[in-house]
Amino acid sequence: PKWVRKTAQTASFNIMALRVARVLRAASAVKPQGFLDSFSESYIKWSGYRTFGLRAEDLVMEELPGVREAIRRMPDEYQDERYFRFKRAMMASAKQTPLPADLQTTQDMDTKELLEMIRRVRVELAERDAFDSGEVSKQLKQL
Repeated sequence: PKWVRKTAQTASFNIMALRVARVLRAASAVKPQGFLDSFSESYIKWSGYRTFGLRAEDLVMEELPGVREAIRRMPDEYQDERYFRFKRAMMASAKQTPLPADLQTTQDMDTKELLEMIRRVRVELAERDAFDSGEVSKQLKQL
C-alpha cells in the first residue's frame, strides 16, 4: 500500500536528518567556528588519509599542470619524506590496518608547502605562455 511506502520514506528521512544533526552538533562542539570549518575537519577525518600517515598535498595528482615541476623544485629531504610516506601508506593499506596513533599525520603536520610551490610554478607557466604568444611584447609596446 501507498501509506506504508510513504511512512517508510518519512521514517528513513527522519533517521537521516537525525544522523546529520548529530554529526553537525558533534562537529560544532569540537570546533566552535563556522559551519564550513567544522564540515571540512569532519570530511578530513572521514577521508582517512591521515590515518595512513599522508598529508593533503600527497593526494595531488602529479599529472596536473605544474605539479611535477613543483615537486622537482622542492628540497631533496622533502622529496624523500614524501616517497617514504607513500611507501608506508601502501604497506599499511596492504595490511588493511591504519598506522599507530604516534605515526598518523596530525593537523600540525599537514602542511601546505607543496601547494604554495605549485601556485608559483603555475604563475610562471602562465607568464611563459603569455610571453610565447606575444602578449607581453604587445603590452610593452603600449607602454
